Amino acid sequence: MMDATYTRPTPGLLVSVRGPNEVEAAVQGGASLIDVKEPNRGALGQADDDVIAAVVKRVAGRQPVSAALGELIDWGEFDVRFLWTPAWPM
Repeated sequence: MMDATYTRPTPGLLVSVRGPNEVEAAVQGGASLIDVKEPNRGALGQADDDVIAAVVKRVAGRQPVSAALGELIDWGEFDVRFLWTPAWPM
């Protein structure tokens, strides 16, 4: 007989860091995901590529790493149709 009990996944802790010097505190504090961003560039401010690379190196595979890519307006002109799937035609 199968057990039909559902167990909810435990939410993880996302910690945003501005650079590699903040990684150890984030990991030791229980971060499930390390997110790299530069808040001086806005709420979704993209950090410089070398900062992102340094964070990834410092994390050393202990946790997943994500990075903010900035505001859509910062990307310049592009065809927004690539953001839509066929299920949501423009």
